[in-house]
Amino acid sequence: MPSSETVPLTVVQSVNRALDYIEVNLAGQLSLSLIAGAACVSPFHFQRMFRAVMGETPHAFVLRRRLENALGDISQRSRSPLTDIALSRGFS
Repeated sequence: MPSSETVPLTVVQSVNRALDYIEVNLAGQLSLSLIAGAACVSPFHFQRMFRAVMGETPHAFVLRRRLENALGDISQRSRSPLTDIALSRGFS
């Protein structure tokens, strides 16, 4: 979980913009540069901000969200092959 230190509102707003971008583009190509651009900060600064707010790296967050979505597809007894599910959820 995130640290108990107070995080400035502007940092939280930047991370929220990035989270929105990630959710919209989760099945596509995501890079630290693209996500940081959506948050209007440098990749280096974004990675530090994201970890302070979310308690995990942007990469770990994206991976976790993709896995959650794929697991949801599998648990709904999808007849799709696992490869198709993985590809549709942003894994390559």
